[in-house]
Amino acid sequence: MSRYEEHIQRILRNPLNVSFHEIENILVREGWKRRKLRSGSSHIIFVREGSPIILPIPYQRPHIGKAYVKRVIQALELDEECDTPEKPPEE
Repeated sequence: MSRYEEHIQRILRNPLNVSFHEIENILVREGWKRRKLRSGSSHIIFVREGSPIILPIPYQRPHIGKAYVKRVIQALELDEECDTPEKPPEE
């Protein structure tokens, strides 16, 4: 198991102890991009080309809330499903 996979497994086991930088590194590695912040915002928005999902993540706290981590996990799973080519129907 690679170090990256170990990191993801640790986040899956304990979604309460995840920092913004850990989530940012995973999203960037998976092809997500940071969208520019608005003045006074406490969240950074992550988007991925071709995906309708938008992920706002707070960055000013030491740890991200469990709900945000779950949304990131769900978004990554959905993206993996979208990236796999569909099989043509059998005749």
